[in-house]
Amino acid sequence: MRKNHRVIFESLKIDPLIPVPKYEQLANQFGELIRKNVIQKGGFLPSINSACKELVVSRDTLIAAYKELQRKGVI
Repeated sequence: MRKNHRVIFESLKIDPLIPVPKYEQLANQFGELIRKNVIQKGGFLPSINSACKELVVSRDTLIAAYKELQRKGVI
């Protein structure tokens, strides 16, 4: 795993107690990491498989988060 991905995974937290879907929480947090240049715009996001394993979310949730980032023009 890339060193940068470790920093990314440690920054992402899903709060099951708030009424925001998991995919949206992840999309918002990934977007913030891109805005803060932790993830460089145009750089690589973590692979779906590694992110699902590290974040303990389903592939569908992560794919929805990445699609949301695309929809918003963040990636």
